[in-house]
Amino acid sequence: MKKNLTLLIFICCFCLFETSKAQTLTLKKGIINDSLPVSDSISETYSLVLPTYFDSSKEWPVILLTDLQKNEKKYTFILRNIVEKYGYLLVVPNNLNDLLSLEENIQIAERTLTKIKTVIPVDLNRVYLSGFNESASFASSLAITNKTVNGVLCFDAPVERKGSPEIKRQIHFITVSSDHNQDYVKFFDARRTLNNQGVNNQLLIYDGQNTENALASIDLAFEIFTLTAMAKGLIPIDTEFVNTNYSKNIAKIEALINANEMVKANNHILAIVRAYEGLTDIQYLNNKGQIIKVTNSFQVEQMRRVNISYNERLLREDFFYSLYEDIDNHDYKNLGWWTYQIQLLNTIHVDDDELGLLSKKRLLSYIDFLVEASIEEINESKENLENKEGLLFLAMLKTIINPKDFEGYKTVITLASNKGDYETALFYVEELLKAGFKDKKALYEIENTALLRITPEFNALVQEYLNDARYTIVEQ
Repeated sequence: MKKNLTLLIFICCFCLFETSKAQTLTLKKGIINDSLPVSDSISETYSLVLPTYFDSSKEWPVILLTDLQKNEKKYTFILRNIVEKYGYLLVVPNNLNDLLSLEENIQIAERTLTKIKTVIPVDLNRVYLSGFNESASFASSLAITNKTVNGVLCFDAPVERKGSPEIKRQIHFITVSSDHNQDYVKFFDARRTLNNQGVNNQLLIYDGQNTENALASIDLAFEIFTLTAMAKGLIPIDTEFVNTNYSKNIAKIEALINANEMVKANNHILAIVRAYEGLTDIQYLNNKGQIIKVTNSFQVEQMRRVNISYNERLLREDFFYSLYEDIDNHDYKNLGWWTYQIQLLNTIHVDDDELGLLSKKRLLSYIDFLVEASIEEINESKENLENKEGLLFLAMLKTIINPKDFEGYKTVITLASNKGDYETALFYVEELLKAGFKDKKALYEIENTALLRITPEFNALVQEYLNDARYTIVEQ
């Protein structure tokens, strides 16, 4: 059948007055069918992508994409080719929102799941969830509460179990993350917890310098889900699929070994060995894993990774508690300590190896995240709304973390001017100009600086750095 052939699916629905009527839902294969109604009685909608070879005579696995940040179109586009390759239905609830409560979002997702089961023949043993970034946590929570979900794909966020200290049933978790992710060490902590609970899971870490690596890891996740379904007898074993993908994985492992990437080669073996067990002879994987682990290259790098992770955890904890203590105490003197820590991170790994440099980037990203999260918390909390000193401290810290982030300087200038501390405001005006700020119009429009910007000192700085002060400085 042609790709663009229109599929007509007839659904019998009961209206509120118990009058039965036939509705026709027109779906197209291979494209995004958007704004499909969940129900006549509510305004919720969902999107659906059917494979080009969809056939209504068989049951299909479903991947429900959850997104609370309204980026569902972006992620649908990312997944569209992969679900086409592996033969999954991609379903996307359109009304999820991070402003809603967890319970409300769960209800929206469950209504969409219920609806799709009445529209398309769904394989009830192969219902999966996926979530990107912050939405991955929601996908994990939904999987634990909804007994029909069989697996979860978490992207760039570790598996979380809000409201459930232990997973009581078998859910297959696959986590995909960049080695640049600020929460890198948390992914391994989550994997350890899942392993201790006997939960089937894989952690797929990719090189964050290339987006193609991310797509390859997501592709591998769908491969593993499919292989696991075959191993469990949920679908017939496709020998060609198994052998082709197994050979592809063997080639990748050999390439990593030849590049002396022993830890990455071993991690890839750990990711796939359980999925292929019972489907093909995995003796090669077991033997290679044993050989890799006794090599000097593996042992040296693994020890290096353990030490870096240990230090990274300590520094993360130190940064976390120090920041919140400084915010509560308005400890401006401790900005010197933060300056030293940032300088230390920027210099300690200058001549270091790739692992050390990655750790530095993750820690700097983590500090930046803590600052932004603290600013958001203060701005959103009625109790903290008057915490101008806390905001001032955080804005000053932003200029230390990223001297080219001009918004930090402007916030300090606004808050200092607002409380009449023009000495501090002028200091940060000069620091802003030193950092390379060139927009004179924006400089004169910084909020709450009406009195500051007519002072001779302010205009002298503008004249010195931009050679174009708005107000003339008159010598007396």
